[in-house]
Amino acid sequence: MSDLDFDIDNGASAGGGGFFKPAEHSSATLIIFEPKGSRNSNKFQNADGSPKQEAIADFTIFSTKAELENKSPGVVMEDAICSSGVLAKILIEKGEGVTVGTVSQTEPKGGKMGYWKIDPVDPALIPAVKAYLVEREEKRKEELPAFMQ
Repeated sequence: MSDLDFDIDNGASAGGGGFFKPAEHSSATLIIFEPKGSRNSNKFQNADGSPKQEAIADFTIFSTKAELENKSPGVVMEDAICSSGVLAKILIEKGEGVTVGTVSQTEPKGGKMGYWKIDPVDPALIPAVKAYLVEREEKRKEELPAFMQ
């Protein structure tokens, strides 16, 4: 058995690609953010005319505590785009890895909309997140062809 780490889509996604819209998930109990990279937006620009950076990430959304306890997320978005300015920047700066939290929008200031950010979750939820991630990775390994296990 090899310990090589392959990035393989096993088809288990509940929704691939698309856009992560924080407003749609602001009431979630917990979100697992797994940044994968970034790209230049082909739609949005910064004030200086340069392309706006968008984050590419996997988002696993547990809308309720029961979903987390049952290890059954309500929404899984693989390779989704986050174009929400500050939130995208946070994900890009974090780089690859796992971050857990919720999302909220700051209060508007000076006529500008508030920005979306990641908030911490109750530390008591972290063991359930770890259990979910371990189980998810074990299932992924089981689904690999024998020569890749």
